[in-house]
Amino acid sequence: MESNQNRSISINEVKPYQPHSSISTVHLKIIKRQSALVTMSSNFKPKPDPVSSSSPIQNFEEMYSAIGGTYEKAFAQDEGLLKFLERVVEILPTNSQILDLGCGTGRPVASTLSSAGHQIYGLDFSQTMISLSQTSVPNGKFAMGDMRTFDPLEHWSSDLKKIDGSFDAIFTILSLFALSRSEIEALGSKWRDWVKVGGFICICTIAAEDLQPRDGEQKGDGEGKGYDEDGFGCRGIEGRFMGNVVTFSLFTREGWRWLLKENGFEIVEEWNNVYQPPKEADSEDEPHLFLLARRV
Repeated sequence: MESNQNRSISINEVKPYQPHSSISTVHLKIIKRQSALVTMSSNFKPKPDPVSSSSPIQNFEEMYSAIGGTYEKAFAQDEGLLKFLERVVEILPTNSQILDLGCGTGRPVASTLSSAGHQIYGLDFSQTMISLSQTSVPNGKFAMGDMRTFDPLEHWSSDLKKIDGSFDAIFTILSLFALSRSEIEALGSKWRDWVKVGGFICICTIAAEDLQPRDGEQKGDGEGKGYDEDGFGCRGIEGRFMGNVVTFSLFTREGWRWLLKENGFEIVEEWNNVYQPPKEADSEDEPHLFLLARRV
């Protein structure tokens, strides 16, 4: 594959992604190596306690710290995510500097990107997850912190190359569920400063309308349940995850398109894939929304 180093990629060069069953040889080796490490254990025991929405950051932190490596066993073999990673690797410049927000255990995101020759900077609010990430990606740089207030440019200032911004790409893979709509909007406004022109924001999330029907639901902004007046977000959505009942807020597809456009990103690819966790994970099916957007 032609080197992308120091090469500007136009929107037209980013070809629409077509999900496929075959994966390139080099990345298949990476994925197979990771899959061998995350075979489901017969001793898998999710944490059964429900997670309240009264203090989402604290409770999500406790939950993720408790499930630790069992989360990796349940979710690191998400075929849709692996294909998304393969697609992004195809268009990243060589030796890219990548920020992984909510890096979790480091697999499969940070490990795949690191194996492809990129430098990883990972952030997570769980020390358990940071320790697992450091083991998964020994040459990565990881920090424990709250993504709402953490400044990666300041924290890693001595390591980053300061050319038109600091990161070639940011990944936020299923890592925003603990945040409210206003917190996600505030975080989104920072992405423009963190990604260089021509760089990418790579998102895997769930669209509100895929979990919560619009008809008959409470409307109105603020606290409580229901869709916001503008239709861009929905609050009080409940789901089952790793044996826990969790409550969170989600953007709709239109909400994501609005947020990215407002902050200087143009969506170049958008597609969906339903992930069915193994039975032992005690989790509902997840209709994932993948967004690849370029800073303009």
